[in-house]
Amino acid sequence: HSGYRFNYVIVDDGSSDDTYGIAQNFARWRPNVRVLRHRRNRGVGAALRTAFKEVDSDLVVVLDADLSYEPMVAMQLIEALDREGADIALASPYVRGGSVVNVPFMRRFLTRGINRFLSLATGGRCSTLTCMVRAYRTAALRQLEFCTNGKVAIAEMLLSALHKRMRILEIGRASW
Repeated sequence: HSGYRFNYVIVDDGSSDDTYGIAQNFARWRPNVRVLRHRRNRGVGAALRTAFKEVDSDLVVVLDADLSYEPMVAMQLIEALDREGADIALASPYVRGGSVVNVPFMRRFLTRGINRFLSLATGGRCSTLTCMVRAYRTAALRQLEFCTNGKVAIAEMLLSALHKRMRILEIGRASW
């Protein structure tokens, strides 16, 4: 047992399939699971803002629904926050211990290139700005400024954290 109490917020961002119904069914007998819905797709930034409004804990972990990282990375991120006293912990395929597996070459090439370019904007302080798999101290999360609704919000949040001089760490993890 980890000693943590977990609550889950699932945001269905305008899915056209039965994602919302499946999520509601999953939550039906689980009082620690909330399912929220955007009737139309508004983007990852909007989905994150919707989820963050529901947070009532000291720590927040964000995982994407496609599970591009193993779910156990959530606990590893929480432990890294505690161990290092950081404000934000990022799962990163681009630092020691990280890798990208089973991703087509062109996507790997483009994603790596985009992250190298964005890393320049951080003065090299972060290797991965586009991965949303992160853990936050809620006090730090509440200070982040991001207004875009699309995927750019993920990098925007991290740039806001860097601007506010928050302590950010990256842990190497495999992404697929």
